[in-house]
Amino acid sequence: MSKRFQKILLIDDDSVSNFLNEMALQEMDLSDEVHISENGEEALKFINRHFSSDGKYLENYPDLIFLDINMPVMDGFQFLEEFEKIPFTEKKPIKIVMLTSSNASQDLERAKKFNVEGYIVKPLCAEKIEALFK
Repeated sequence: MSKRFQKILLIDDDSVSNFLNEMALQEMDLSDEVHISENGEEALKFINRHFSSDGKYLENYPDLIFLDINMPVMDGFQFLEEFEKIPFTEKKPIKIVMLTSSNASQDLERAKKFNVEGYIVKPLCAEKIEALFK
C-alpha cells in the first residue's frame, strides 16, 4: 500500500479489537505510529494536545482516525460533533473513517452527515483499506 500516514488514532473501547486492528495496521505499514484511545472523550484530549491554542498543528498530529460508534463515556457520533467544534486555523486534512460492528442503515446515514472519509464494518482488513484510499 503506497498511502502512509504519520500517526493513526484508533478510537475503540474493545481491547481485543484494538489489539487486532493495531496488528493489522502495522502489517499494512500504513503508519509508523498507532495511538489508541478507548472513548471519544479520551481521543479529544489526545487530539487537543497536538494543536496549539491558536489552532495550528503541532508536530506529529494524528492524520488518520479510525472511529468506533458504540463506546462508553462519549460515543463516535458525540466525538464527531465535538471534533467539528475544534477551531483549526490550518486546514491540513485529518481523515476520519468509521470502523464499527454496526451495519445498521441509520448509523451509515448518520455518519454521512459528518465529514468522514468512509465507513468500514469490522473486521479491518487490507482490502477494505485499499478500497478507501485508491
